[in-house]
Amino acid sequence: MLFMSCFFYDIKLLYIMMFMLDVVKHTTVSFKQSTNSLSD
Repeated sequence: MLFMSCFFYDIKLLYIMMFMLDVVKHTTVSFKQSTNSLSD
């Protein structure tokens, strides 16, 4: 039972990390686009 809870916790943590990475990626891409449009 304890192992299962740890397992689920790890999965939740992994999802959170993936989500954060995705958000960071999107923000950097949009930031690059905004800087490009500004320089134009």
